[in-house]
Amino acid sequence: MTEAMKFLKMALEESQKVETEKLDDVFDDLSKHYSGEFIPGLTLMLDGYEHSDNVKLMKGQVLLDNWDNWFYPNVETIRRKAQ
Repeated sequence: MTEAMKFLKMALEESQKVETEKLDDVFDDLSKHYSGEFIPGLTLMLDGYEHSDNVKLMKGQVLLDNWDNWFYPNVETIRRKAQ
């Protein structure tokens, strides 16, 4: 297993521990993006690496790009509200 795969697996395991239903208490639509883009993106990326499946890798990357495009413009507000 490569280092990248180890980090993806660790990130996926940690992401699945989050109580996603509580995320919207912090920021509207956070749970939708986290559950619909971030976790599935990590899952597809890891599965794509493990099985040399370029289609899954690309789909995972698209989902993670969508997550990034939503999350980073909102990250400071999310951090502020989470405190």
